[in-house]
Amino acid sequence: MNAKKFFRIKQIGSSAGRLPVHRRTIEALGFRHVGDVVEIADTPQIRGMLTQVHYLLEITPVAGTLQKKANPMREKRRALKAKAKKG
Repeated sequence: MNAKKFFRIKQIGSSAGRLPVHRRTIEALGFRHVGDVVEIADTPQIRGMLTQVHYLLEITPVAGTLQKKANPMREKRRALKAKAKKG
Protein backbone atom coordinates (compact mmCIF):
# COMPACT_ATOMS: atom_id res chain seq x y z
CA MET A 1 0.00 0.00 0.00
CA ASN A 2 1.65 3.24 -1.10
CA ALA A 3 0.35 6.73 -0.49
CA LYS A 4 1.89 10.18 -0.62
CA LYS A 5 0.23 11.18 2.65
CA PHE A 6 -0.96 9.19 5.59
CA PHE A 7 -1.97 9.59 9.21
CA ARG A 8 -0.38 8.11 12.30
CA ILE A 9 -3.28 7.82 14.74
CA LYS A 10 -3.22 6.90 18.42
CA GLN A 11 -6.34 6.02 20.39
CA ILE A 12 -6.28 8.12 23.57
CA GLY A 13 -9.85 7.59 24.77
CA SER A 14 -11.95 4.54 25.45
CA SER A 15 -14.87 3.68 23.19
CA ALA A 16 -16.79 2.21 26.14
CA GLY A 17 -20.03 4.08 26.72
CA ARG A 18 -19.88 5.86 23.37
CA LEU A 19 -22.47 5.79 20.62
CA PRO A 20 -22.57 2.44 18.79
CA VAL A 21 -21.70 4.18 15.51
CA HIS A 22 -18.57 5.67 17.10
CA ARG A 23 -17.52 2.30 18.56
CA ARG A 24 -17.86 0.68 15.14
CA THR A 25 -15.87 3.51 13.54
CA ILE A 26 -13.03 3.00 16.04
CA GLU A 27 -13.05 -0.74 15.22
CA ALA A 28 -13.12 -0.04 11.47
CA LEU A 29 -10.06 2.19 11.83
CA GLY A 30 -8.24 -0.83 13.27
CA PHE A 31 -8.12 -0.01 16.98
CA ARG A 32 -8.58 -2.63 19.68
CA HIS A 33 -7.31 -0.93 22.84
CA VAL A 34 -6.53 2.51 24.19
CA GLY A 35 -2.93 3.31 23.28
CA ASP A 36 -2.97 1.46 19.94
CA VAL A 37 -1.23 3.23 17.06
CA VAL A 38 -2.40 2.78 13.45
CA GLU A 39 -1.05 4.19 10.19
CA ILE A 40 -3.75 4.83 7.57
CA ALA A 41 -3.64 6.36 4.08
CA ASP A 42 -5.17 9.83 3.70
CA THR A 43 -8.46 9.43 1.82
CA PRO A 44 -11.74 11.35 2.02
CA GLN A 45 -13.43 8.34 3.62
CA ILE A 46 -10.80 8.08 6.35
CA ARG A 47 -10.94 11.83 6.97
CA GLY A 48 -14.69 11.54 7.55
CA MET A 49 -14.18 8.69 10.01
CA LEU A 50 -11.50 10.67 11.85
CA THR A 51 -13.77 13.71 12.05
CA GLN A 52 -16.51 11.59 13.59
CA VAL A 53 -14.36 10.25 16.46
CA HIS A 54 -11.66 12.95 16.71
CA TYR A 55 -12.24 13.33 20.45
CA LEU A 56 -10.94 9.77 21.05
CA LEU A 57 -7.84 10.07 18.86
CA GLU A 58 -4.48 11.81 18.58
CA ILE A 59 -3.91 12.40 14.85
CA THR A 60 -0.52 13.16 13.28
CA PRO A 61 -0.30 13.74 9.51
CA VAL A 62 2.85 12.22 7.99
CA ALA A 63 4.29 12.53 4.48
CA GLY A 64 6.11 9.65 2.85
CA THR A 65 5.23 6.10 1.92
CA LEU A 66 3.01 3.85 3.93
CA GLN A 67 4.32 0.34 4.30
CA LYS A 68 2.06 -2.42 5.51
CA LYS A 69 3.52 -4.22 8.52
CA ALA A 70 3.54 -8.00 8.61
CA ASN A 71 1.24 -9.61 11.15
CA PRO A 72 3.33 -12.07 13.20
CA MET A 73 0.24 -14.01 14.25
CA ARG A 74 -0.68 -14.75 10.63
CA GLU A 75 2.23 -17.19 10.16
CA LYS A 76 1.44 -18.92 13.46
CA ARG A 77 -2.20 -19.38 12.46
CA ARG A 78 -1.22 -20.74 9.04
CA ALA A 79 1.22 -23.21 10.61
CA LEU A 80 -1.41 -24.43 13.08
CA LYS A 81 -3.96 -24.79 10.29
CA ALA A 82 -1.52 -26.82 8.15
CA LYS A 83 -0.64 -29.01 11.12
CA ALA A 84 -4.34 -29.65 11.84
CA LYS A 85 -4.92 -30.72 8.20
CA LYS A 86 -2.05 -33.21 8.31
CA GLY A 87 -2.88 -34.89 11.57
